[in-house]
Amino acid sequence: MSSTLRFQIVGEAFKKRPVEVPHREERPSEFFAKYVFTKQKMQQYLPAQVYQKMCDVIEGDAVLDMATANAVAAGIKKWAMELGATHCTHWFQPLTEGTAEKHDGFVEHDGKGGMIEEFTGKQLVQQEPDASSFPSGGIRSTFEARGYSAWDPTSPVFILGDTLMIPTIFISYTGEALDYKAPLKKSLKAVDKAATAVAQYFYPDVKKVISNLGWEQEYFLVDEGLYAARPDLLMTGRTLLGHDSAKNQQMDSESVLVGIGILKNAAGIYGILAVLAMLVGPFAKVGAQYMMLKVTAAICSILGNKKITVLVESFSTSMGMLLGMVASGGMLILISTVCFLRGVN
Repeated sequence: MSSTLRFQIVGEAFKKRPVEVPHREERPSEFFAKYVFTKQKMQQYLPAQVYQKMCDVIEGDAVLDMATANAVAAGIKKWAMELGATHCTHWFQPLTEGTAEKHDGFVEHDGKGGMIEEFTGKQLVQQEPDASSFPSGGIRSTFEARGYSAWDPTSPVFILGDTLMIPTIFISYTGEALDYKAPLKKSLKAVDKAATAVAQYFYPDVKKVISNLGWEQEYFLVDEGLYAARPDLLMTGRTLLGHDSAKNQQMDSESVLVGIGILKNAAGIYGILAVLAMLVGPFAKVGAQYMMLKVTAAICSILGNKKITVLVESFSTSMGMLLGMVASGGMLILISTVCFLRGVN
């Protein structure tokens, strides 16, 4: 049965038909980001002063105060309820390779036997999911299972079905990150700080450096049945078994031996050594630049220019790492070539 399982699944896959996607009558500009609270909608639903404050929070380092949070929550609630939303949730990415949500309703008891529709800045900014339900890496005791989700204003809220989705980070009772987003935010902040400091040496008006995460250019769709028949995909999420790729671009030992043999017959051993000697050129060039940067840093230190000294030292450290990489690469090529020459002989 197991030997024919994949053939049966392939046969079933060929019987499937593509899903028909109805053509929308409205223009793309009319429905694109319709359920996302973009800056355009912020400008429409928030007072001018609150909108400007939120722009400062998103694009700069301004602190979000509770008065602004309450005004933003009121605008978001109005927009969301107009689109049919009845609930809200803090949406975060815990260490489970998935997502999690902490749901609440817009309707609350008024304490007098009635109900009121309420969505405050406190509900928008912070919630308290049960952190004991998620992995923590053993960083806290069982009785410290409290966790907090905090709104990330740089990620716009959006509506999914009848629920207002609020992107958040997730941290423990003691402040450690329990998700994937909090470390990413810290990394972006560190890159921004370091890159801005370097950029200001060349253009002092630089205030912020924004890092973008690029998507992978290739996606592979696997039929659900074929996926279920692959233990490696099920357990690891990646291909561990299978045939070589169609192009098979990796090099093997036989092709390298053939190439070395051809090169030896054409140029001789001394010709090969002459080619390897060409590696000395890049090494010497990088080494000279490294020494020049070191001398420049020493001169700047004597002159008392601290900022320039730190900058040049950083460059010289990077150049030193590059020098080591060039030297290691050259040695590896030299050793492998000598070994292959002995193999050809």
